Amino acid sequence: SMGGTTIPIAYSIAIRAENCLIQAGKLAPRPPMPLFPSLESPNTNQTPNLAPIPTPRNQNSSEASTSSSSASNEFQEVMKQLQNL
Repeated sequence: SMGGTTIPIAYSIAIRAENCLIQAGKLAPRPPMPLFPSLESPNTNQTPNLAPIPTPRNQNSSEASTSSSSASNEFQEVMKQLQNL
């Protein structure tokens, strides 16, 4: 271990990489976290309702290419940081 900082740094880099992919339209955004079930009446057979995953269809092509190139540049930076760990 490197003083206990390796995991938090790697997690931060992974979150940034995931955000880059979402902004570039290469990865669907994560649905919101479900609320905690009631502690008084736990029902293990009930599945939580998940929000629909939005798609990047409403972006116009110039916005998509700009965000894609900037996200790609940031992704390359994140990959360099991962190699330096």
